[in-house]
Amino acid sequence: EYRFQHKDGSWRWMRDALRVVPGQDGKAGELIGYFIDITEQKAAEETVRALNKNLEHLVTERTGELRKSEERFRAAYHNASVGISICDLTGRLQEVNHALCEILRYSKQELLATDFQSLTHPDDLPGNLDKIRHLLAGTAAQHVFEKRYIRKNGETVWAHVGLSAIRNLDGAPSHLMAMVQDITERKRAEEALRESEERYRLLTDATFDGIAIHDQGIMIEVNPGLERMFGYGPGELTGKHILTVVADESRDMIIANMKKGEPGPYESVGLRKDGSTFYGEVVVKPCRYKGREVRLVAGRDITERKRTESALQFLSSGIAHLRGEAFFSEMAVQVAKLLGQEIGFVGKLLPAPPPRIRAVGLSIDGAALPPVEYDLAGTPCERVIGKRTAIFTEQVQQLFPEDRMLVDLGVSSYAAIPLFDMNGLPIGHVGVMSRRPLRQAKQVEDLLRLFAVPAAAELERQRTDTKFHDFFEFSPDAILMVNPEGL
Repeated sequence: EYRFQHKDGSWRWMRDALRVVPGQDGKAGELIGYFIDITEQKAAEETVRALNKNLEHLVTERTGELRKSEERFRAAYHNASVGISICDLTGRLQEVNHALCEILRYSKQELLATDFQSLTHPDDLPGNLDKIRHLLAGTAAQHVFEKRYIRKNGETVWAHVGLSAIRNLDGAPSHLMAMVQDITERKRAEEALRESEERYRLLTDATFDGIAIHDQGIMIEVNPGLERMFGYGPGELTGKHILTVVADESRDMIIANMKKGEPGPYESVGLRKDGSTFYGEVVVKPCRYKGREVRLVAGRDITERKRTESALQFLSSGIAHLRGEAFFSEMAVQVAKLLGQEIGFVGKLLPAPPPRIRAVGLSIDGAALPPVEYDLAGTPCERVIGKRTAIFTEQVQQLFPEDRMLVDLGVSSYAAIPLFDMNGLPIGHVGVMSRRPLRQAKQVEDLLRLFAVPAAAELERQRTDTKFHDFFEFSPDAILMVNPEGL
């Protein structure tokens, strides 16, 4: 092969082949040959050589890049802050990084000798296996979930796991890769928060005090105690303005206290769903709730305390100067008023057969009425006189159908406490009746006991005075009464 110069001045490649044909005398006779222009072939060969050289360079370059990429991957893999594992399709661990060893408290050699099933909490394993089946079936590209692992020392560790399948060039899964982040502290914090919220819930649900959280007056959380206090069902108060449960006479004060942030405690009048009112004591505290600045209001029904205070004040000063019929009339009015009932009475036992009751004090709808008498038999008073406290919270007419007074007055509920003299003998009773069902029977009984002592004392004083008067008037002997000065 050689080059020759073409007529047009260009150089071209030529290949020739020559053969000597001997003559008849054995000497060279002819020279036979051919010439082939191989310029194009030479150009193609040169192109191939250049391409091969470039390919070799690219392979060398890409191999170096791949090696660097693998080095970077391994550095990231082993130095990652999250645990990383690669296992075969049976769950046997093939690769683990240092972070996973730290999370599970195993050495690398120990982890590579086991499978992920042995490290998974038994309660979480079925769900874990189900997610793997979805990955292998191709119905999911990856799964992100929370699970529990068992550490070498037996402790449970919570982890946030990202699970994916590693596939061959043909798309078939060959391995599973898991990214594991220790979230134990977060789970503990969440559990502590749940426990705190549950303790708060149990405390607020169990307390008889009412608790509400309001934002600019709108109640966003109320406890069952508040619902019971105001007569609402579960959830009925949520979303309502707090003034919904405030009586008219306290609205201006509550609005003013809300504006100036008055913490209390202070007293107000509450408004129940049925329209009835009661005295309450309120304490207000600012707090954060679900990221908002709100106010927590705690209130309690102090009606009984107010009634007791009023009763004690009445008994110590309002009635101390009264005697006889005026004493019992005023007592009947006050006992009905303080207990919020329509009818109040003080009964005196008339033991002559058949036993009768004289209502020496009687108040109906706030008005004192003259004394009346009625037979004891067949009345709820028969359950009280000389026995014990009797309280019928509703349907008292059905229980004592022979008592016409209950029907005439439209009575629905009845409560009375017996009165005894110093010798323990029955002398009467004090009580209340209402056209409505009786609420808070225990508080009613406690307040009646306050009135029972002075009522019994006045009845006994009257009886003593009567005995003395009869003795003085009808004694056959002469009796003279003098004062300390002999007058």
